[in-house]
Amino acid sequence: MGRHWGSWRRGKKRKIKKISHKSRRARRHVLKKLGRLGNKIGKAGELRVLGACALGNMPLWWLGIRPATPEEDTTQETDAVIFTDTGEIPIQIKSSLNEKTDPSLPERTGKDIAIVYVDLSESDIHIREKVMHVIEKERQAILKKSPKVDQ
Repeated sequence: MGRHWGSWRRGKKRKIKKISHKSRRARRHVLKKLGRLGNKIGKAGELRVLGACALGNMPLWWLGIRPATPEEDTTQETDAVIFTDTGEIPIQIKSSLNEKTDPSLPERTGKDIAIVYVDLSESDIHIREKVMHVIEKERQAILKKSPKVDQ
């Protein structure tokens, strides 16, 4: 009979490594600092998108952009709202310090909000193009659902 996965451990008691209170406290402190850093990176990404999309030549269907209200941010997980000729389109902005190119990244949140991935080192033009690409797809989906709106 062949060996089974983990059969060498059978009959042996698993040892639990005890971590001191000081180590746990230091770990919590580091995780707290990383969380704050992540929040700062996220806020910086939102501001970059708002700034990049507020200036420059935009298509005629693009009417404007505004940051999400605190209520929209918490209940809908929305970071910005884009005004278009088809209505308001909410987006969520995911920021990072390096470009995310993984094709398995989701395009929508669990609450069916479009996601825009932003690298803080990108130019404003590149950020604007990314946002316009996502909003154009959202707008086309809205137009397919209700063909009454003029293109």
